[in-house]
Amino acid sequence: MDDSPEREESAAEPLDSSPGTTGVTRRGLLVYSGGSALATFAGAGSGWFVFIREPTGPEEDVVREYVDALDRAHFHTAQELFHENAPGEAWSPSEIPDIGRVSLTVEETAVVDRETDIEIDGVEELALVHVDIELDDGSQVELLELAFVAARDEDGEWLLWQDR
Repeated sequence: MDDSPEREESAAEPLDSSPGTTGVTRRGLLVYSGGSALATFAGAGSGWFVFIREPTGPEEDVVREYVDALDRAHFHTAQELFHENAPGEAWSPSEIPDIGRVSLTVEETAVVDRETDIEIDGVEELALVHVDIELDDGSQVELLELAFVAARDEDGEWLLWQDR
């Protein structure tokens, strides 16, 4: 067995190297191709997500926040989402006594009507938001179709006006 330095160098050379190659190994090509394909598929997948999921507006977002607060039994947070001059108020623990045993999930929201010519102090615009809420108690799932009125105040912030 010859342990000369020349022998070790030739063993370290890539198998597919020949006088005419540019220095890219088969392994390097496969790693680059695989990574490139993965990046392409990830980009395409995230692009489809943008097309599938419709963006929601701020008036819909406040309704989603409200339902989420009720789902977590954060009634104080739910009340804070109401406009200070609102005729309505958040649902109370006495109105939803078993909230700890059910799950509320907003499935879909849509603004179906707007009113901009309003003569209410502190309100610039009202929006009627329909919402589909999934109510799951572990044994059965029920779909609730509700409507909320959201109000845009003078600062441009959307808050709940009425939820019943």
